[in-house]
Amino acid sequence: MLSVPLPYSFFSCKDLLDKLRDALRLHGVKVKETRELLGVAFTLFNWSDKDTIVSNLPFCRAELKERLDPYTRHNPGLAWELDAERLKPFLKSNGKFHYTYSERMGHIPNIIKELGEKKNSRRAFLAIWSEGLDAHERDWAEGEWIPCSIGYQFLLRSGKLHMVYFMRSCNIDWLPTDLWLAIGLLEYVAKEVEASPGELNVMIGSLHAFNKK
Repeated sequence: MLSVPLPYSFFSCKDLLDKLRDALRLHGVKVKETRELLGVAFTLFNWSDKDTIVSNLPFCRAELKERLDPYTRHNPGLAWELDAERLKPFLKSNGKFHYTYSERMGHIPNIIKELGEKKNSRRAFLAIWSEGLDAHERDWAEGEWIPCSIGYQFLLRSGKLHMVYFMRSCNIDWLPTDLWLAIGLLEYVAKEVEASPGELNVMIGSLHAFNKK
């Protein structure tokens, strides 16, 4: 079995993460050094506990600030230094990362403009993964990192801004940080378009946990 049905709706981040970890433990299929579930999807309606699920809140706040910076595309930036133990191994020999979310999020103003002009638009999509930048066989062969996130879609309906967050791959240990940053992005754009934050819908191609040694 490659995937397992999950409760679709959650009203706290902790409950969501607990259910996902249980599903991986009970139903995850062994793939190399991981246990994996395919095609995981869920909706989060309330995230008032979001600050309690991350292990490094200062990093999350600094990283979000860099991602939303309208003037500078940071690479490597300074936020990563607050989580250097996890992130330093991903630095290349030139002192930069292969990519940063800050570099890929430069058209957030266009998203805000689209939603401001067309309230029911389906085109407000913030792409992170890029075929032109991430689909080269050379990069894959050399072990270059490509984004785990495909992108974020924003849907403004009846005064509420909803997000659909598409991920090709996600390590469960990183998911709390990914959720926190997605929520921060949703809240920022909602404020800019004078809407209330609505639902956070997440779709993950491969959710996995590395086997503990």
